[in-house]
Amino acid sequence: MKLKLAAITFSTVFLLVGPAFALTLSNGDEVTYGVTVITGQGDGTVETFDLESGFSMENLCEETGCTIRLSNGVEKEFKGDEDVEIIDGQFALNN
Repeated sequence: MKLKLAAITFSTVFLLVGPAFALTLSNGDEVTYGVTVITGQGDGTVETFDLESGFSMENLCEETGCTIRLSNGVEKEFKGDEDVEIIDGQFALNN
């Protein structure tokens, strides 16, 4: 009975909070990068910003996944739940 109650409680909390989908992008390089985040397909949204050395942006690519392009031409698709750092001008996953 306790196991059933715990499962119901967890399910209720998960529904109230929702899934934890949000990419964090950190800049581990000593240069500022222009970042373009493209979410969705076709009529998706495009967000651009500068990410300075040592700074991070959170809550990118929520739920839908996205493509991130750096000003140096590097581009990659993400699911939306990663912790990503820019190192030597490339994307590196932090797990």
